[in-house]
Amino acid sequence: MKNLKKFICFESDSIKKVLRNIRFNGARCSVIVNKKIKLIGTVSDGDIRKRLLRGSININDKIKSICNTKPKFIQSSSFQKSNLKKIFIKQKLDIIPLLDRKKKVIKIFLKDDFLNSREKQKTKKTKKISTPVVIMAGGLGSRLDPITKIIPKPLVPISNKTVIELITESFFNSGFKNFYYSLGYKKDLVKAYFKDHTKNYTIKYITENKPLGTAGALRFLFRKIKSSFIVTNCDSIFKIDFKELYQFHKKNNYDLTLVTTKKNFLVPYGVCDIKKNNLLNTITEKPNFKFQVLTGMYVIKPTSLKYIPNNRYFDMNQLIQKLIKNKKTVACYYINNKNWIDVGELQDYKRNVKILS
Repeated sequence: MKNLKKFICFESDSIKKVLRNIRFNGARCSVIVNKKIKLIGTVSDGDIRKRLLRGSININDKIKSICNTKPKFIQSSSFQKSNLKKIFIKQKLDIIPLLDRKKKVIKIFLKDDFLNSREKQKTKKTKKISTPVVIMAGGLGSRLDPITKIIPKPLVPISNKTVIELITESFFNSGFKNFYYSLGYKKDLVKAYFKDHTKNYTIKYITENKPLGTAGALRFLFRKIKSSFIVTNCDSIFKIDFKELYQFHKKNNYDLTLVTTKKNFLVPYGVCDIKKNNLLNTITEKPNFKFQVLTGMYVIKPTSLKYIPNNRYFDMNQLIQKLIKNKKTVACYYINNKNWIDVGELQDYKRNVKILS
């Protein structure tokens, strides 16, 4: 049972105020009540953001206009605590209010309170790792236009979380606790979002005052980071063993490790092989090519940062070429394509958001 004031908002409150409440309470949901604390409905962070993205609401509108007016609740007369976990899991709920006979909210239960002891033990036993993780989130997010005209790419919603939270939490659940966010476009919105955000990890910011490409901002970490660190883009979600990746890099003492996967590219036309005299040699109908491609995740030795110019636009491919030119070791760490989800393109985002939700 949780403190009511922390998790309830009134039907007359603005969407903006409720969104702040949700950020503060850490439950990603809020229970909406009237002046007599009677249940009106519930609303989640994801519900609000999806409506905002569609442009169907204004941030100053009353929350009553968009909340779920038929939420799941429990009556105190039939309340059995032993059934709560089953309800949370079966109906995929994050929050359940408990009502008295007059439909007044008297308690609020959260899903996280009903994790079994094994799950809680596992979480507690996760060994914390000091290795920094850098999330490159400073780009314009042009491939997600028109969404990114309203909000920056790091705050694009997936289910009830933002994409940068999903990425951060995937590392945090593996034991990583120290994060750098490289921010540029709409950076103040991202900082404001995390200012009131309850979290168990540390965030430091790298601020790009001008576009610095996919690697330029890493120069700010030169001589500040003493050990190899992980870098990932803000539009890729991975389901891999990050510790195994890091050990692969460290054990072999590589200067840079690229995380790669295989992709098939189907050419939807007949491809002509033409001789020097313009005569046709052969036609291959709709050939399918397989390539090993970059996924947007890297492990970098700190000494490699000296090859990045100071405060200049510089892409990751330029850093890779510089390292090879200077006879440094650049290796590839292969992962199954099923363990990499790209949400950087609008089409990919729309398709994969359903999977991730």
